[in-house]
Formats: sequence, C-alpha cells, structure tokens
Amino acid sequence: IMNHNLRYFRPVVSLDGAHLRSKYKGALYIASVKTPLDEIYPIAFGITKQNEDYRGWKFFLENLKRGCPSLKDIRVRLSYNNFSLISDRDKGLKQTLKDLFPKNHVKNCAIHIARNVQVKYGQKASKWVNEIGKTHSTPYEEELFTKLERVSGQASAYLHDIEAKEWRSTEWVRDPNLPPRFGITSTNISESVNSMF
Repeated sequence: IMNHNLRYFRPVVSLDGAHLRSKYKGALYIASVKTPLDEIYPIAFGITKQNEDYRGWKFFLENLKRGCPSLKDIRVRLSYNNFSLISDRDKGLKQTLKDLFPKNHVKNCAIHIARNVQVKYGQKASKWVNEIGKTHSTPYEEELFTKLERVSGQASAYLHDIEAKEWRSTEWVRDPNLPPRFGITSTNISESVNSMF
C-alpha cells in the first residue's frame, strides 16, 4: 500500500536518525515525505540497537528500498530517478545512499550545513547559509557569498567545497535535469517525526 501511495506525495524523502535515550538505547531511523497539502507523512521507521552508523543506515535503507521499490522509478529521459533523498550529511548515511540509491539525487540539509558553519566559523558566518541555500537568484547568491566572505573567508571556502547541486537552489535554475524538490531544503520533516516518536 505504501509503495502505491508514494506516487501521490512530493518526491523528496527526508532521512533522519536519532539516538534513543530510554534504558534500551540504540537509534531510531525515519524516512518521511510531504503530501501535496504540506502534511508530514512518515513512510518508514526502524530501530537498531547500535548507534547511528553505516550498518544501521544500511539495514534501514535496504528495508526501505525493498518495501518501496517506487523510490527507484526512473524519470523518463532524465539523469535521475523520480525520488530525491535529503539528509544531514552523516558519513555513514552518505556512503549508504551512494551504495543503495546511486541513481537518486541526494541533497544536503541546509540547516545542518549552517550548524556546521556555526561550530567551525561562528554564528555571524552561519547566518548566511540558509539564505544561500534557498535563493534561486544567482546575483543574490553572489551577493550573499560576498557578505559571507567579509565575515569569514574560511566559511565561504567551506561552502564552496560542498557540491552546489546538493544544497543550493540556484542549481535547479541552471540544471533542468535535477528532480523537483518543492522548496524542501532541510530534513525538518523527519526531525519533526523523530520528536513525535
């Protein structure tokens, strides 16, 4: 039923993991989508006894792939599968996505990128990250990078090292082959479900 229902949702799957704090510990994995009415719809969750890592993500994503084969449906005459996947750039998750969903477009959560910038280069630098990720205007993007450069050249270099098509909205203007994302630039969908659980 879920595999059939996915055709009616926005084709962006948000992936997130959380450490469980109960006496049993472990990790909770969530995959969520948005409905056409902007409602959050969890499509899968899994619990493992180990912490969030490659093995845990592999277990979860193999079962997600098996349960929802439509995630790998091919877009006609285009480079990517219908569904794209957005995550927090966790190393274990990033590698698992490459291994299991090589033809799906994988995006990075702009909020997690902003948090990384804040930790490494300070809050003044991080305040520009979300705006850079959201804008579809190339001139405005350049203006934001100029402002960021004045605050922290290192933060600007760090952001330029992250592949643009994985997080910057201007890439959707430049490349019509990128799958639609409906303005989804973060994993907040899954984080909301994690909070509920």
